[in-house]
Amino acid sequence: MSDRYDPPEEQIQKVLRKYTPRQVAIAYLRSSRRARQAEAAFDVMDGIQGATAAAATGDYKSAKDELQKAMRRIKRDKQHHA
Repeated sequence: MSDRYDPPEEQIQKVLRKYTPRQVAIAYLRSSRRARQAEAAFDVMDGIQGATAAAATGDYKSAKDELQKAMRRIKRDKQHHA
């Protein structure tokens, strides 16, 4: 999520005229939350895929490590949203 988007100044001014600062803040916080959730989902899926690949080759220790990594990410995301 490191891509930086710099909207044109005219779009910024249009949003500032149309919405209150509170509405802008709420939209920003919702968007940030969705981005964190998407990043967490990709991290968990990566761990599951890694575990599956490791298990398919018989490397059960690596499979276990990948699943534990995925579980840690799930727990961290749950704590952040608690």
